[in-house]
Amino acid sequence: MATAEVAESRKLPRPGRGGVVSHNLTEEEARVKAIAEIVNNMVDQSRRGDTLDSGWMIRMQVNHCYPLLDFRYNPYVQARGRIDQLKRLGHSVDKVEFILMGGTFMSLPSDYRDYFIRNLHDALSGHTSANVEEAVSYSEHSATKCIGMTIETRPDYCLGPHLRQMLSYGCTRLEIGVQSTYEDVARDTNRGHTVAAVADCFSLAKDAGFKVVSCLKLHVYSCTLVVSS
Repeated sequence: MATAEVAESRKLPRPGRGGVVSHNLTEEEARVKAIAEIVNNMVDQSRRGDTLDSGWMIRMQVNHCYPLLDFRYNPYVQARGRIDQLKRLGHSVDKVEFILMGGTFMSLPSDYRDYFIRNLHDALSGHTSANVEEAVSYSEHSATKCIGMTIETRPDYCLGPHLRQMLSYGCTRLEIGVQSTYEDVARDTNRGHTVAAVADCFSLAKDAGFKVVSCLKLHVYSCTLVVSS
């Protein structure tokens, strides 16, 4: 009987769409509680003279203590939650931009990429789409429109097939990890591509109609201050 009561009190995620588990707390209540415990732990560590590691504490709190906050990897809940938050703060959300930061998105399996992009667009329209093409089509006519999408990638994941896929996602801008324009630095840091490949992918991306920005790292291994400057 107790098991049945616990199960009934939870709002299980909808298949394919994500969701929030309540555990008798609203999303806002659990978030406030998690933040309070993180701050309290930081204060305790400081008083003991320990080294502060806020990142570890945040991961522990969110990953293990409050499963209902487990929307970090769910694109639908992330996007929908952020839009609702902006509305509550009084912002206009008729136009939004998605930025897929960190890592190389195009190196992920194609089925996961399709799932992720489809749910981002579905979060705008409220429609449950069967594929990316359908999701983009409904998103174009939603009250909240995606007017731009940036995807971070690498030169070796910015070739013809990748560019065509990113166009189908509704991507408008690429952030390409160049890191260094010196061949020896790219070699010594195991970038996995040449500087010539960087120039080629920039040309391909611009010809495909993308806006292009690049990431550079200063003072990386084997790169002197003079070279970085």
